[in-house]
Amino acid sequence: MVRVFSEEVKKIIINPGTLAFCVFLFILNAMAFEIFDKNPRLYTAESYKEVFNRLEGLEPAEALKKLDTLQDDTAGTASDLPRVSSLSMRFLLEQIRTELKDVYEYAFFRENIRKNAQAVTTGPFGVKKSSFAYRNATKTVRDYDAMPDVHLKTGPSLGINSFLNIRYTDWLLLFMAAYCVFLMLTAERNSGNMLLTATTRYGGKKHAMCKLGAVCVVSSAFTFLLCGYNLVITAVKYGFGDTVRGIQSVNGMRNCILPVSVRGYLVIFFLSKAVAVVSFACIVYAVACALKRALIQYIVTVAFFAAEYAASVLITDQSYIAFLKNINVYSFLDIKNTIGIYKNINLFGFPVYYPYVFAAAVIVSLIFAVVFVIIFYEKNVFLSGNDKGKVLFRTGMHCHTILHEAYKQLICGGGLLVVALLFLVTPSITGSNGEVIISEEELVYKRYMIKYEGYCTAETLNILDGEKRRIEELRSMRDEEMRNASSEAEIFFLQNKYSGIDTEFNVVKNVIDHGKFLVEHNGAFFYDNGYKVLFGKRSFLNKNKLLAVTLMIFIVLACSFCYGHEYSTGMTGLIYATKTGPVHIFRQKLIVCTGIVTAMYLMLYCTYIYVVLTDYGVRGLGYPVSSIEGMPLWNMSVLSFIIFLSVFRYVLFVISIPVIFFISRLTKNYVFTLLIGLLVCCGAVIVLHTLFL
Repeated sequence: MVRVFSEEVKKIIINPGTLAFCVFLFILNAMAFEIFDKNPRLYTAESYKEVFNRLEGLEPAEALKKLDTLQDDTAGTASDLPRVSSLSMRFLLEQIRTELKDVYEYAFFRENIRKNAQAVTTGPFGVKKSSFAYRNATKTVRDYDAMPDVHLKTGPSLGINSFLNIRYTDWLLLFMAAYCVFLMLTAERNSGNMLLTATTRYGGKKHAMCKLGAVCVVSSAFTFLLCGYNLVITAVKYGFGDTVRGIQSVNGMRNCILPVSVRGYLVIFFLSKAVAVVSFACIVYAVACALKRALIQYIVTVAFFAAEYAASVLITDQSYIAFLKNINVYSFLDIKNTIGIYKNINLFGFPVYYPYVFAAAVIVSLIFAVVFVIIFYEKNVFLSGNDKGKVLFRTGMHCHTILHEAYKQLICGGGLLVVALLFLVTPSITGSNGEVIISEEELVYKRYMIKYEGYCTAETLNILDGEKRRIEELRSMRDEEMRNASSEAEIFFLQNKYSGIDTEFNVVKNVIDHGKFLVEHNGAFFYDNGYKVLFGKRSFLNKNKLLAVTLMIFIVLACSFCYGHEYSTGMTGLIYATKTGPVHIFRQKLIVCTGIVTAMYLMLYCTYIYVVLTDYGVRGLGYPVSSIEGMPLWNMSVLSFIIFLSVFRYVLFVISIPVIFFISRLTKNYVFTLLIGLLVCCGAVIVLHTLFL
């Protein structure tokens, strides 16, 4: 059995499709991390690490005092701090002060838990001893009392929290687990290899157990690799500090009752994540054994994905069906909340520690898979020849060519799973960051754009010139009063009194210069930061290249199987012998792939446009696009330009389909088509966006 198990593991690992899929998921994870890392902060990772290098190792009280002495003026600059803007420094110091206070007040936090529990159990609210609230309060106090005292040290929390809060990797792990299941069962069954296992020494059921074990091992290994990548990247970028300190010293983790260090918690995190992925793989494996048809298996798996995600996100903890939210694969994969945050769930009126529920759910999923293997494996997996012919169509039923091509592309080629994967990762890629204001200049700029919105005329410029003269007078008054100041207290007062006057002067000057350009070209003032994000004019928020590369990767993955089935079965020769010939088949394949590309394009880009316009507003949609700095001098409104750019991008993506077809016909191999297609198409997208878009 050990040898059979090892051969099943090798069968997954050395499969070219597995290697290609792993590379694809790694690339997707790296791109998703880039999106996550671009989540705007008004301070850099380098400045965060530099401040903590001066605080690490100090007691929390000493660190707070040290932090108060670092800032030496109201502008937020300090002699031993990184040189950043005053607004950035204020946000940075406030973030670090919040982290240090959580560590300093940990003893008060535990005492408040006891007081809150006493208020529930002995307060005037009349809580019954048989109620869940009473039992939960007493259990909480008992669990915290059983926890040994921990001495917390100062250390950076941003890197650890960034790693623990990553959720997009969970979806990639789930898809990898589902891929392993389908490779072990569906792909081998369709090829006819499954029938041979029934005649072997160990029989079909024991082979099925080995396959289940292989799926669990490979899924766990991929979990360690992908999460390990996230760990290394976040550690290098933000720093973890002293990993021997207690996990409660990390911001947001002080209600964890595990008496472990940061290092020990990370080990538990990896193991728990792998176990959660294995439990999902067991459920999918059981479903694949119970269902006979590949199409039904795909649909049920995608529906299970969607249902688990919806239950985790939409159901509240106070709902009467909250057990669907808590006993949930997607919730279990959030290891920070599963084992890192103290939580009891209500099971029949009794509080049960959430990690115990997690462990019980894993055991049940394993038993569930084993039982289904015993009951359904030999019955449903070993399809007879007649059964295989009825997978999609009834005997004697006419099938249009395009329907057959759609089935091959969506089901046999995995196009449906690719579209489902894009649907699930789209919220992470296009997720809202809200309206991003990175400086005081942008705040003032927004105010002026809203105040003077409309077509810019000579009268508008005269008003702005008067505003500029007013600010110049205020600057002169400030300089005069500063020269006559006799004490530091008076200087401090004057700095506060005239704070922001220089920023406003620079903004007004830039607005006037831009206004002169608008007068010449019949342009208008309006708040255009949202459109600059859409058109890639704000580099730090520019997702256009990232979105294009992401979509191209999914297009290549969905369309690379276009001629794979024909070459694997030798059907290409028969196509040339048909009445319509290969041109007709090419047109049908092109229509199917165009439909897939259209669905994915609308899914990704419509979501992105909606999110950006929701964050920044739709002011100025009817004004000329030339009013936006850096845009072409075209006689076109902003709305028309958005539509034009969207159609132009869509056409470029559709053009990639014949390119993939050509590569497939040239290589006659799915894996080579996938790799060469990724190289050629993604490279072309990067070049086009760098040079033109």
